[in-house]
Amino acid sequence: MAKKKVAEPTLNAQDIELLIRIRNGRFVKSTHLCDAALRLGIAKTKPPLYTRVGKLINSGLVEVAEEHPGKFSVYVITKSGLQFLHDQGNRLASLTVNSDALSMRDQIPHALMLGEIRGRWETELGAQQWMTDLEVAAANLEDETAFQKNYDSVCRLPRTKWQKQPIRVAIEYERTRKYDASRYSDIGQLIRQETAVSFVLYVCELQSMIPPIMDEMKTGCVVFTTAHALLTHGINCPLFFWKGPVVLLSHLAEVLAAMP
Repeated sequence: MAKKKVAEPTLNAQDIELLIRIRNGRFVKSTHLCDAALRLGIAKTKPPLYTRVGKLINSGLVEVAEEHPGKFSVYVITKSGLQFLHDQGNRLASLTVNSDALSMRDQIPHALMLGEIRGRWETELGAQQWMTDLEVAAANLEDETAFQKNYDSVCRLPRTKWQKQPIRVAIEYERTRKYDASRYSDIGQLIRQETAVSFVLYVCELQSMIPPIMDEMKTGCVVFTTAHALLTHGINCPLFFWKGPVVLLSHLAEVLAAMP
């Protein structure tokens, strides 16, 4: 008996918006996706949202990378999903159907933390024009002068509270220190030449990671905090930055207010 041909999925603009968000985030937590969908008006309540996600999964465009029963799931786009977006004219130069990135499950904790930061910043700080690492990398592939390095995220932060124009900020999440510490010196040199962002925020998993990384970079263009501090205190989180041999302490709100 002939095998029945599977029909092409019929998706509307909101379905595609969800698919793009999953693709751009590499691995996306179901709760993060739900919060974003409610915030963006893709769904008014949770049940319709999960119906939409179920449609993406049943169509083979998205799969569950991790399942945490009663808590959350982790979604990732499939090669079929990438091909679908490609056919729709929504391409991303940094992630194609031939990329190996889809199978790199060790990136899940890194991606989920960046998703957590994005959700908090979009909700509490009004972050706009968010670019994930894949979008930053794609921008650099299309224009090698876009950014000095492939940052984990880039966004614009409004400063209406201080009656100032929004500023562009790059975020790097450092879950573990690099094996070759000298790489931080090279990164510091790149960041010193950066003109596309006002400053770079290094979010470290542990506070003990900050002094040695800061010492290698030797640049005041980078400010440091921990993931715990950022998620706990938001705009009032403490920031450390290098100024010659001295380490200074500030807060995110003070930095945003002081930037021209």
